[in-house]
Amino acid sequence: MVLMARGEPLRGIGILGHFGYSPEKTTAITQHLSLAAFMHGLLDVRPDDYFGVGSYYNELSGDLQDGLYRLSNGDIPVGDEYGVEVFYDIAVTPAVSLNISYQHVWNPFQATLA
Repeated sequence: MVLMARGEPLRGIGILGHFGYSPEKTTAITQHLSLAAFMHGLLDVRPDDYFGVGSYYNELSGDLQDGLYRLSNGDIPVGDEYGVEVFYDIAVTPAVSLNISYQHVWNPFQATLA
């Protein structure tokens, strides 16, 4: 175990995962899964930079999918939603950073309703 002084920035790699489930009759999203990896300060020349990549998946209830399909006479095909994000956070100063990111979402539920 490594003890760090108070206020000392963390350096290294972190992994975060999340899973959620709910019965189909109680909510529109029945399952959620997300996984991400973050890297901070791995390069000695850029100790305050962050890099990360993550992905998620939302399973929509069959009742919601069927209901929207029937209400729209088949014009709104609703499927499960999933996406990915990659980002690089460039430290300009210790207090100011510039974030460059790319996000892509497949089957965005809300976008089809607008």
